[in-house]
Amino acid sequence: MHSVFRFVIFGFLFLYGAFLPQGIALAASESELSQHDLEFIEKMPLRKKIGQLFLFGFQGNSLKEGLDKTLEELSPGGLLVFGRNLQSAQQISGLISGAQALSVKNSGLPLLVATDQEGGDVIRIKTAMPLPSALALGKANREDVTETAGYATGKLLKTLGFNMNLAPVLDIADPNQKMFIGTRAYGGEPALAAKMGIRFSEGLINAG
Repeated sequence: MHSVFRFVIFGFLFLYGAFLPQGIALAASESELSQHDLEFIEKMPLRKKIGQLFLFGFQGNSLKEGLDKTLEELSPGGLLVFGRNLQSAQQISGLISGAQALSVKNSGLPLLVATDQEGGDVIRIKTAMPLPSALALGKANREDVTETAGYATGKLLKTLGFNMNLAPVLDIADPNQKMFIGTRAYGGEPALAAKMGIRFSEGLINAG
């Protein structure tokens, strides 16, 4: 049971880390948690502790299509937004805002709200001028351009209420070979993928 509790605590640490101000270190062990944090976790029912370790997808594009019940009954740590959940900027912003309010009311914690906004072919939020794919950025081999792409992506997501992007993809893929990963990889060289992935991530972080 203690090992399960430890796992739950690290799940909370991960969730808290997403909302910490930049520059504040994330606690690395139970001993570094504040007394307030420990008391908060202790008082939370086991069902809610478990729910906080999950990131759920959902159907529909409004709270009343079942998402409200999921948040109330399962207390998930986060939501994963797909294209099926998106109608417009105003709709998704309102949905995320409503979900956050319900989560805080129910569990006392905000949600991680994630999506796949990679650029190229894999984008959930369509823009009039799509951002380039990872492969295009890799071929250009311009770190400044890659960071700018990450920053623009982050600004878009933050404006709509997202706080987590499931990107960049760091797979290694030969662009001259047919592979399922397609244009989602920066290229076939580990050093290139690392360099570009870091810069894209820095752009996301700088966008908040």
